[in-house]
Amino acid sequence: MKKILILITLIGFVSCNSFKVDPITAYIIDEGQHNSYSYNFNNKRKKNPIAPILIRGNRLEFNFMFTSQHIYNYNIKDGDDINKLYGITSTKIHQNSARFGWRYIGNNKFEIFAYYYVKGIRDWYSLLIVKINETVKYSIDVSNKQYTFGANNNWHHVYNTKNIMAFRSYPWFGGNNTAPHKMIFKIIEL
Repeated sequence: MKKILILITLIGFVSCNSFKVDPITAYIIDEGQHNSYSYNFNNKRKKNPIAPILIRGNRLEFNFMFTSQHIYNYNIKDGDDINKLYGITSTKIHQNSARFGWRYIGNNKFEIFAYYYVKGIRDWYSLLIVKINETVKYSIDVSNKQYTFGANNNWHHVYNTKNIMAFRSYPWFGGNNTAPHKMIFKIIEL
């Protein structure tokens, strides 16, 4: 009887509207902040884990959709800086990393970038423009000396990379500006 009561209680908690944030895939950037964090099932704030990951088949894949909460005034100073969505880091983030970047460009559209550091040199490449509420499949293929970015069949290859160990790189707002309001990033890894 005790097991049944616990099960009913757990089902009630899972279906309750106050548990909208999925701790595995939802990252939050608060107003005035750059970095993101996530919640666990007890709705307690937690830091994003920094444990190394093994990328299945040497690929990180995820789906993501920008919504109206990701819109911001891009006409401000440095408003065209590239925000970071998700990706991986090998060694140090400003030395060797592969992330998807984004920025709001107006008219309910977002520009998506391959954003990366190779041996301490930063670069980026514009991959595509997406509309609000459009789900996009993103992937980063990692080999010993190469990153391959993919977003809805748009591709960019980065050569001569140094890939030792991979860590997830979580959402980050900026450049120089901090988030103008709270933003939630529901990232669904595949």
